[in-house]
Amino acid sequence: MLTTPAVVAWRRTFRAIALRPVIGVAVFCVVPTAWTLLRHGHDLRYAWVAAVVVGGAGLAFAVDDDAAVLLAASPSPLFIRRAARVFAAAVPVVAAWLVIIELSAATNRLDGAPVGLLGVEALTAAGVALAVAGTGRRAGNVGTGVSGFFAGILTMAFVSAMSVQYPWLPRVGEAAHHERWLWIAAAAWAAALWSARDESR
Repeated sequence: MLTTPAVVAWRRTFRAIALRPVIGVAVFCVVPTAWTLLRHGHDLRYAWVAAVVVGGAGLAFAVDDDAAVLLAASPSPLFIRRAARVFAAAVPVVAAWLVIIELSAATNRLDGAPVGLLGVEALTAAGVALAVAGTGRRAGNVGTGVSGFFAGILTMAFVSAMSVQYPWLPRVGEAAHHERWLWIAAAAWAAALWSARDESR
């Protein structure tokens, strides 16, 4: 078994993550689809949207790190440690998405699913959530996962609501101007990456 300092740091990073809120997010992702199917609904589009937006935003909980002070002395930079935590948080979320795909396919409702659109929305929600949580953490705050989580969801909702007055804005679940979510995603991920730099930089 490998016991190099880097490997030890990675193991501690995985162990330190608070999985309870992430698992709660993963469970919630499945609820809209399961509820729609139980009610014999046919349009799962917005159930899928809810799953990718909530799931993407849920990655913000990866920023919460009670062992940050101890792990700061490890040879692994903050960027690597946070990437490991985001990967760990993504596992139950992706598992939930796979369950949704299986449920949709089993009920013959998967045909025509806007996979590309949903992927962009998940990317945007995750970027905003990680940027807000990471920036808050960098400012010295603790427990920023919750604020990042709600920031990711509310940003998607706010932009979608504003698209009624400003049609050039994108809206969740709609194809029109959907590529413009990528503008928000690019800015958000840039901020998220900046917040993952070591404090000395």
